[in-house]
Amino acid sequence: IPNIAITKQSRQGMRKIFTILFALCTAHLSAQEASSEESYFTEGYELRIERITLGFIVSDDLSSRDFKEVTFSHGIAVDFGRQHNKHLYYGLGVELRNRFDDSDDMYVSLPVYTEFRSCFPIKKTAPYVGMKLGYSINIKGIEGERYDLFQRQDGKWFHKYYDYEDKDKGLYVEPTIGLRIKQVVDLGLTLPIVQFVREAETYDSQIRLTEEYKKRNLNMGINLTVAFHIKL
Repeated sequence: IPNIAITKQSRQGMRKIFTILFALCTAHLSAQEASSEESYFTEGYELRIERITLGFIVSDDLSSRDFKEVTFSHGIAVDFGRQHNKHLYYGLGVELRNRFDDSDDMYVSLPVYTEFRSCFPIKKTAPYVGMKLGYSINIKGIEGERYDLFQRQDGKWFHKYYDYEDKDKGLYVEPTIGLRIKQVVDLGLTLPIVQFVREAETYDSQIRLTEEYKKRNLNMGINLTVAFHIKL
């Protein structure tokens, strides 16, 4: 009987030891994971340089509602912001953006924006969702001219001439999703929404100015981006 009592006590003691060791190991692993997350996603100011590697913009031809034009886009952006904590980033940025079609014509714009991003750290990576909101400044538009043939009520035909300039100018919105790796590299997918403006002058058949007008539209697209972070 004493031997049985000693055996039961030893088993209980071993269980207590294993329980304590398991608790200590779990606490140690949790502390390591927390310190790893904190080391990769720390608070502070940072500079972010983003490159649009591949982009497409679907644009309406304002002369015809039935015509859609697909243009290619690329650009580079610089953001200055703060990682407020491991879940929230905010900052200000500016981007030099070009878009072009199969011709030599090119749109050049300079979006200025504020950015907010929510991160969800998982060890060394962090999926994120974000939003850029700002104003696109036109640097270079595309100029052109065209004419239409109209028939009046009296049956006579006449020409109407247009001189126009198309610009990426106005509202700039860009929701984004992506993956951040070690607070160093971002791989992102963005959906830019940019206001498109046509400023035109209309002339009659005697080349007399008859009208000046602006037409506005929103262009939408999709971009693949890569960005690098520099801690300050």
